[in-house]
Amino acid sequence: MTQVALGRDQYLYVNTGTKAGDGTGTWTEVALATDVNFNREKGEIDVTNRESARSGYTAMAQGLKTFAIEYDTHKPKRNQTPNPGDALLDTAWEDNTDEEIIVANGPIDAGTDAPTTAYFAVINVGGGAEAQPLNDAVSKAVKLTNVGAPIKGHFLASVFTPGATPAPV
Repeated sequence: MTQVALGRDQYLYVNTGTKAGDGTGTWTEVALATDVNFNREKGEIDVTNRESARSGYTAMAQGLKTFAIEYDTHKPKRNQTPNPGDALLDTAWEDNTDEEIIVANGPIDAGTDAPTTAYFAVINVGGGAEAQPLNDAVSKAVKLTNVGAPIKGHFLASVFTPGATPAPV
């Protein structure tokens, strides 16, 4: 029986080191993230014309792709040092700077026996509402959107390689 992936076993990382644009760097987990939604969408372009309409159907062409990650994050308590990954994304929002992220289906430092499928992307940070409920943790909505095309690849022994993920050894 095929086992299903659990949300708690998925990872979101931000590069807190030197940005090279190739998946190398110092990857820090965005540890306070909750309920991460990874959205890959493709638009449609209506190219219906009189000839295609005579068949009774519209004609569609593939449109542009969108790569976005939306998540809620808990806010650290006053006088608490935030996780470096969370802090970097907050600063990127304030300063309007691009950052590098990895979305992975497991830890990227898992060793050499099981490759981890991942997407690498240069993103910009959008914001959302901060919720301050009386009977729950304070949280903030965050949206990360691609600046260029994301790269699908895998990590093996903490090294990112673009392309298809090899079968486990």
